[in-house]
Amino acid sequence: MDYIDIRGETGMALCSDSARELNAREGETLRVAQTLTGWLFAINADGEPGWVPGETVSRQ
Repeated sequence: MDYIDIRGETGMALCSDSARELNAREGETLRVAQTLTGWLFAINADGEPGWVPGETVSRQ
């Protein structure tokens, strides 16, 4: 999914986005909502959303 429509030296946002990184603890279960360029947008058990590096998450 493209987030920005680039037009020369400017661009237009195509959707809302958050650059918030989620602090995750070892062994914590996360619900993955989206993947993008090696990152996972996840939600923890407390309902906190954020991005987590994909290489730090084990899929079961």
